[in-house]
Amino acid sequence: MKNFRLTAGKTLLILPFFLLTFIILVFVIYHECNGLAIKEAEKNLAGFLLNHRAIHYFVEEVQKPEIYLLKENNRLYPEYFSPKLLSFTYIARNIKDALNSERQKMGLDQVYFKLASKNPRNSVNLADSKELALLQAFNDGTLKEYKGVVSTTKDKYLYYAIPISPNKQSCMHCHDDPAVAPREMVDQYGAKAGFHEKIGDIRALISVRVPLEGLVAEANRTTFILSSATFVLLSGVFFVVSFFLGKIDNQKQRAEENAYYLNSVLQSSTNTAIIATDRDYKVKYFNHVAEQLFGIPASSACQATIQDISKDIDQDIFVFFHKSSELLHGLKSYQVVLDYKGKIIEANISATLDNDQQCAGFLLLGQDITSRVHEEQELIKTKQRLQEFRQTVDLALDCVFMFEPETFKFTYVNQGAVAQLGLSQEELLEMAPFDIKPEFSKERFLDMVAPLVAKKIPVLTFETVHKHKNGSLIPVEIFLQHINTTDRKGIFVAFARDISRQKEVEKCLREYGETQQILLREINHRVKNNLSAIIGMLNMEIEAAVARGELEHIDTVKELESRIRGLSTVHSFLTSSKWQPLRLDHLCTEIVKGVVLGRSWVNKVDFKVAHSSIVVSSEQAHNLSLVINELTTNAIKHALPGTETIRLSLSFELKDGMIIICFRDNGPGYPDALLSGDWSKANIGFEIIRGVVSTSLQGELSLSNDNGAVACVSMSSAAQLAV
Repeated sequence: MKNFRLTAGKTLLILPFFLLTFIILVFVIYHECNGLAIKEAEKNLAGFLLNHRAIHYFVEEVQKPEIYLLKENNRLYPEYFSPKLLSFTYIARNIKDALNSERQKMGLDQVYFKLASKNPRNSVNLADSKELALLQAFNDGTLKEYKGVVSTTKDKYLYYAIPISPNKQSCMHCHDDPAVAPREMVDQYGAKAGFHEKIGDIRALISVRVPLEGLVAEANRTTFILSSATFVLLSGVFFVVSFFLGKIDNQKQRAEENAYYLNSVLQSSTNTAIIATDRDYKVKYFNHVAEQLFGIPASSACQATIQDISKDIDQDIFVFFHKSSELLHGLKSYQVVLDYKGKIIEANISATLDNDQQCAGFLLLGQDITSRVHEEQELIKTKQRLQEFRQTVDLALDCVFMFEPETFKFTYVNQGAVAQLGLSQEELLEMAPFDIKPEFSKERFLDMVAPLVAKKIPVLTFETVHKHKNGSLIPVEIFLQHINTTDRKGIFVAFARDISRQKEVEKCLREYGETQQILLREINHRVKNNLSAIIGMLNMEIEAAVARGELEHIDTVKELESRIRGLSTVHSFLTSSKWQPLRLDHLCTEIVKGVVLGRSWVNKVDFKVAHSSIVVSSEQAHNLSLVINELTTNAIKHALPGTETIRLSLSFELKDGMIIICFRDNGPGYPDALLSGDWSKANIGFEIIRGVVSTSLQGELSLSNDNGAVACVSMSSAAQLAV
């Protein structure tokens, strides 16, 4: 229950982060989609104004001068006037009406157009209050143009207003004194409106309104789709992170329980002083037996070093610590009898290993053997040594066996062996090693110990199983030695350690590793499926837009689908390579294929990728996929209208620690503005390329023209050097 509360608390801590991330992403998506809608409306408006300016130029600079010339040459009578030929406002208004009629047939929104004047001959051109204010600002010189998004109770549109050219001398034919104006024009419109103007005055402005409702609705639909996909992805990531937090908390709790159990076992020792130090001899653990033996409380000992504790010992204890460190990799320890304030302490000093198999510290196991030494002083030295050995071995938790090299029957077994096998000492002394080891026959066992008898090896270590009296099997690790004796036959001494717990830990580690592999495969599978789902949704949106006749954003959605497809391709490539560094030529080939194959232009594209052994990291591969995808799409888009066969090529170079990737096409080349470093008119694809190269890849982008466009990306070759 405690662990559950801890995991839930951590999950609640990271939940605001995921929610904030989702909100930020939704805001960015909404802002970008609506920005694209406004840009699309501005393009439509710009096209409309350019068309209007072209008509104005033709009427004022070509058509009118030609009619005036006809009058001067008496091929038209001087009083001739027709608004269809000589009134630009009449011509522009009728062309606008025809254009809106055609737009209505195609299901497009109507564009509001007006040549607004404060003194028009035709009342339809009379400026409203807003237009009058703008016209006054244009004449005062305080305003050059006006543009903004305007919302009404019914709709929302992009409004744009610019002044027409100031009156010139040629304008005075019709706008000065009505007495000198063409008589037919005066008869048609009267002598009041449109006259008595001055050269240099701005008599009218062009007022245009482009509806935004359709574009904004499409942007909102795109925002909803992308936001939904983002929510699904972030939800998946959140639940995966929560799951792993639970796993980590479970492991931490088990580690704490194990540490508590180990500390309880060590503290429950009634006759062994246990002192653990780090590699600098600072005391880290000091049990209650050590407190009694050395007369120092644990709280003080754990703030001192072994030098402080052993200052009253006659021997130089550091000699033994250094010797145990030297024997570290031989899995041996150093035993010594210490004289401490009249107490005789039998100590076992050994070094401990860290994860890198280096000395991490030292462990001292000590017992007060003062009384035993005094009692045994009168015994014969041989019996004394044997008795000390047998008592020590009997107290050991590990199993100890002794057997003769001729009969192989046990001559001695300790209490650890009796406890482990469930057999009495009498039963064991009638048996041989292969009787309790079901994996060994007598012949196989004799072959295994032969090198020991021949002195070819000093010790034999192996793992096997012991058979308990009840038939259960116990995994053990055996340390077997052949020791010479006075009768020259020698004797075998075997130490058997129960490694059941070690095997359980190894099994848990294997299962944990397998679980991690399964989770990684599942995450990769889900990411791939989510990317495929997003691509599918974008394709459905394209089909729906075509069916509705809403073609404005199809190219934008197709570009977005191409970028996501590139990400899906590189993700599949990285997954199949187990996220190891990828060959650059293989990566680029797959990305270009993903853009070309399955498209209408597949038979018009010929691409070549140079062979290269250069590799990039998984992160570099992910970012490069966006760059190559955008360069390929951009090259095909701009080359298709006038190129019969599109030729693309990629080459690679490793120079001075930098990877240089050059992408070439046979298209019209890059505009001069881009080549000069002016990115203000760059499309969103080139903004993505520039951002990814400079920010994500920490590289540089250079553009040039050489029988087509050439884009070169330079970036660090850190992954290449690592390989």
